[in-house]
Amino acid sequence: MSMIVNYDYDYDNSENISFRVYVVNEKEFKEKGNLARGKWIDFPTDRKTFRQALLEIGVTSADNTWLAHSFNCDRPIDYFLSRQDRVDELNYLASMLNDLPDFEYDSFLAIVEAGYCSNLRDMISLAQGTNIYDKFSFYPDIFNDRDLGWYQVHESGIYSVDLSDGILANFIDYEGLGNWMRLEEGGEFTEVGYIVCLAPVKDVFLGDVPAEYIVTPSIPILEQLANEIAEFIKDFDPYDAEDYSITEIEGFINDIKNGNTEQIEGVRRFLREVIEDDRHMVNEANKLLDEINLTWPETNMNLKEEKKTEPKVKVTNKPKTPKL
Repeated sequence: MSMIVNYDYDYDNSENISFRVYVVNEKEFKEKGNLARGKWIDFPTDRKTFRQALLEIGVTSADNTWLAHSFNCDRPIDYFLSRQDRVDELNYLASMLNDLPDFEYDSFLAIVEAGYCSNLRDMISLAQGTNIYDKFSFYPDIFNDRDLGWYQVHESGIYSVDLSDGILANFIDYEGLGNWMRLEEGGEFTEVGYIVCLAPVKDVFLGDVPAEYIVTPSIPILEQLANEIAEFIKDFDPYDAEDYSITEIEGFINDIKNGNTEQIEGVRRFLREVIEDDRHMVNEANKLLDEINLTWPETNMNLKEEKKTEPKVKVTNKPKTPKL
């Protein structure tokens, strides 16, 4: 999936969100530019949320795709992301960063800024590495040679004698000491503190994203949605489902993904009856109905016609399942 990434540095991590990605309808973007429909998506995300966002911006078929138009995250992560990065890999990294304690997250930022990562997969390798932070020493709030020298003399515990109150402290060249130590151990100052690499970091991520972090649809969204509708109907009434032939099921799925109005309205009424009847599978019915309404919005005429033909007798047994 092609991507265009514009970076926004005014990122606020207070909501415990790793990334924000502004996704736009690619076909509309090529035709209308910034007037294309788009939506901000918080990462990490899940399949349903990502699919619903694509439905909202009109990405429903195989011949229409999306663009990651703008990207919002903490520095220096943004320096090492590119237009070619996979959304699923972004989601995997975002999920791991969300799970890091604050100190490890700051250590991660310092390691990345110091140049030990050069792309998204390097950052994933770092985030998922076992005991990776044992290979680095991180000192928050140390930003220059003088800070480093002061820390080594007064706070590191290297010296057994407290020099803070003695006259000798007035003659210590903290900056010179810090400069010597930094060059000796190959440390780097970053926006979040001082970082030192103690051991080589090996690349451990080769592109295999665990299934639970994959959010991009593997088949066109309309086909995926039609399959889920068919599965819902079969699960709702398994006894009737035994009579459905493979041909009937395939025909129903094709009708739905091709936008057959009669079938869609029948499914819409069925789902509403399931919700009104308030029995099992209500949550699933609500979610499917929301996605159907996003994909095939109801016109005022459809609403008027449905109101006129609404049954006067309330369903008391069970909703009638659409015929597959």
